[in-house]
This record gives sequence, C-alpha cells and structure tokens, in this order.
Amino acid sequence: MTNTLYIVQHKPLLDPALLSGYGDRSVTLYSKSVYPDNADETLGSQYNRVWRELLAFNPDQDYLVLIGDLALVAQTAAMLTMILSAEGHSSFNALKFDRQHCGYYPINLKFVR
Repeated sequence: MTNTLYIVQHKPLLDPALLSGYGDRSVTLYSKSVYPDNADETLGSQYNRVWRELLAFNPDQDYLVLIGDLALVAQTAAMLTMILSAEGHSSFNALKFDRQHCGYYPINLKFVR
C-alpha cells in the first residue's frame, strides 16, 4: 500500500525529511508562483489540473500537506472535501506544520456530508 502526500504548494524551504515517515510518494498541486500576469486564466487551468489530481486521493491512507498560500490551502481543502463527500467519505488526513517543534504532525479533518 502506497501513501501519497498531496503537497498544496511548492515551498523551497520544505525539508522532505520532515515528511519521510508519512508517504512513499508526493504530488505537488501548485507551483510556487501561481499569480502571474494573467492570473484568471492560469488559476482556472491549475484548478482543473488540481481537481483531477485530487480525484485519486485515498482518504484512508493519503495526506494533504497544509503548506503554502493560505487561500490555496483553503481552496484545496474545500475541493477535496467536495470530492470525498460525493464519494461518501466524511474525513481526510492532513499534515500540519508545528513551528515550535519544527515538524509535521497528522490531523484528521472531519466534515459533515
């Protein structure tokens, strides 16, 4: 069984070693620069690509890594909630960064269907 880490946004300072115990592979959903000159067109195409990536999310074993622009984190969590809710699920796993301990810890986000 392979656990996948869905990293919301690429961050150059993200130390992969901090995530090593949580997944065997990772998918970065947004590049570090998502707001170019023509933001509407680019965000629309990225939204569709991210939606397709999230369709493969397995709520029993995968993690959404909550890192990046807060608006993208919120949007991605909302998209994942919509997808999983339609499939009959009511929660998903995420990894949240703890600044005090400089590491990630798992949380389970529950939502009402």
